[in-house]
Amino acid sequence: MAPDKPGVAVPLLDLKAQFADIREEVLAAVERVFESQHFILGPEVAAFEKEVCQYVGAEHGIGCASGSDALLLALMALGTVAAGMFFKIAAVPFHQWTPDAYEGAPTSITAYMSVAVKAASFAMMVRLFMLALFPLRPHWLVIMSIVSALTMTVGNIAAITQSNVKRLLAYSSISHAGYILLGLIAANETGMVAIPMYLLVYTFTNLGAWAIVVALRRKDVIGEHIDEMSGLFFRHPVSALLMLVFLLSLAGIPPTAGFIGKYFLFAAVIETHHNVLAVIAVLNAAISMYFYLRIVVTMFMREPTEKTGLDLSPGVMAVMAISFVFTMWIGLYPEPFIAMARHALGL
Repeated sequence: MAPDKPGVAVPLLDLKAQFADIREEVLAAVERVFESQHFILGPEVAAFEKEVCQYVGAEHGIGCASGSDALLLALMALGTVAAGMFFKIAAVPFHQWTPDAYEGAPTSITAYMSVAVKAASFAMMVRLFMLALFPLRPHWLVIMSIVSALTMTVGNIAAITQSNVKRLLAYSSISHAGYILLGLIAANETGMVAIPMYLLVYTFTNLGAWAIVVALRRKDVIGEHIDEMSGLFFRHPVSALLMLVFLLSLAGIPPTAGFIGKYFLFAAVIETHHNVLAVIAVLNAAISMYFYLRIVVTMFMREPTEKTGLDLSPGVMAVMAISFVFTMWIGLYPEPFIAMARHALGL
């Protein structure tokens, strides 16, 4: 049996306590720097170093990066944060997980993922890129512009080939992430208002569309393929008409709420002279009309494969009704919601 070594425990405890003290001092320094609105960029690098070194002290042996080293570290941090956020919002090239996740999850869970997760991720993204990382905007603007264009284009083109409604709406969700990035790229007042407005519009519109998909599921029928929506207008006219409204809103057709959301986003990039992005966004909105109208044609212009109607639960009917009311309300009278968006942003 090995002899006890009582002399080892004390130095380890002292070392642990020392690192805990250093950690507290570094966190206090960083907090003080951000409270005073200093950022790790350009002339603020020296101020940041001074604050940290003043708090930590030379006796701890902690040095500070200087000049180009600090900028390089900031850009590395920007790259990792951007990659993580692009993954969360399912932006290209971090979008591959979305169609499989949407198709494999229960439809009600998919509906939650498509709106709640995306809205929360964009809320976090706005705070990160418009506050903490805004001084690095010259570096992330080009990257975000490319990602936005690719996300809109890849999402819409991939959706054209889908026969599964859940996968189609997944690629549609990807393309909408590209649209919302336009607000961050513009970074003006119109763009900042456009982001919460579009997220609000997308939430009600998408929930309504997913509620119809949930209603199509019944015994022995999954209800996830476009062909299973054949003749829905003749089986359940109300559901077909509501789905038409939600699809038109997703496409951005007036007088639905989707038109208001896209109008603000497109206006924001035009105001900031990102004309190429505006053209790409408009062309992608036109492309999306194809696969949305494909569902409409299936519902209204094909013979029903089944004669039975839909058995709608009270919860599904409530979601459909609320989504329809807000989709039309925002489209016809958007002023209260624009005012709420401005108030939330402190404008």
